[in-house]
Amino acid sequence: MALPINRPMNEVSVGAYMVDSGTASSVYLPAATKGFIKRFFSVLQGTAVTVGNNTFTGFIGATAITHDAWTQPFSGSAAGDVATANCSSANYVNEGDMIKVTSDGGGSSVTPTMIYAIIEQH
Repeated sequence: MALPINRPMNEVSVGAYMVDSGTASSVYLPAATKGFIKRFFSVLQGTAVTVGNNTFTGFIGATAITHDAWTQPFSGSAAGDVATANCSSANYVNEGDMIKVTSDGGGSSVTPTMIYAIIEQH
């Protein structure tokens, strides 16, 4: 059995509902605390991605956050699938900053998605 990943106790999650990640669109999340955005998650809500992958990009204001490739793959996708991206730089937020997540809409089908940003408080 794999050992669990130890996570600090000072992480805060903020989330938003993206009505359709299969269409080029954005969602906006408020930074609930100052700190570093450590990870992003996306969770498919009830449908699968079809035609092509949906690719996400995170921003703080207009500045792109450096993070892993963040993709909802269409191959084998189903409701409840989780996609993750770890952030590495340009990821510091102050309380009240606007976090934006965009989708390129590559999947083309209506794909409701929950988006989460995990902030490590500092």
